[in-house]
Amino acid sequence: MESGMISNESLSASSSYDQSVSPLSSRIRTEIKGGAWCPNGLISPKSRQFLEIDLRDEYLITGTESQGRFANSVGVEFVESYSVEYWRTALNRWVKYKDFNGSRVKMDLTPVPVQSVHPSVNAECPFSLFLNIA
Repeated sequence: MESGMISNESLSASSSYDQSVSPLSSRIRTEIKGGAWCPNGLISPKSRQFLEIDLRDEYLITGTESQGRFANSVGVEFVESYSVEYWRTALNRWVKYKDFNGSRVKMDLTPVPVQSVHPSVNAECPFSLFLNIA
């Protein structure tokens, strides 16, 4: 994502607050437009907002990274946790990422925003389901 190898056309989301915080603004370590992807409406554990990244081919996913929105000091916002789902063509469905014990994993962003994915997963189109667990 950061390098631009994933095209803008490969980025989509369940919603966006407005064009300045669309999925095109979701690349890490950038201040493009609003500085982040922000879904429309408040986030809650019951909402199902997601950012989808279509990799166009199968890749081994070994980690995720996220950052908050700074927006030139206007909006200091961040998601506290999220979970990952990925597409499995053979199953023709989304699979919720689970750890070695078969437990669903919630990516906790306190204190480190880089999360390893153990076990790694082969996926074509992972997406992050963002939940506000405040």
